[in-house]
Amino acid sequence: MQRLEMDYHYQGKTDAVADFMLQPEWLNEKILEPLAVQESVVVQCEVKIHDAHGKHLTTGHVYWQVKKWTSVKTKIAL
Repeated sequence: MQRLEMDYHYQGKTDAVADFMLQPEWLNEKILEPLAVQESVVVQCEVKIHDAHGKHLTTGHVYWQVKKWTSVKTKIAL
């Protein structure tokens, strides 16, 4: 995850559920095709959160950086 932004619409007072649906067309257009010609991509996923009564509590915008595992560089803390 690169960045997370939240818009709050209503105060939650019950259990809540987050929802995000990934479509094959979106996956191809936003991730797979761009990765064929560039090292990494950043995609925005809109995640809506509703309470147990169906009231829309928040909308999250999650920005993911996606790249091949061979391109991932990890720092080791000593």
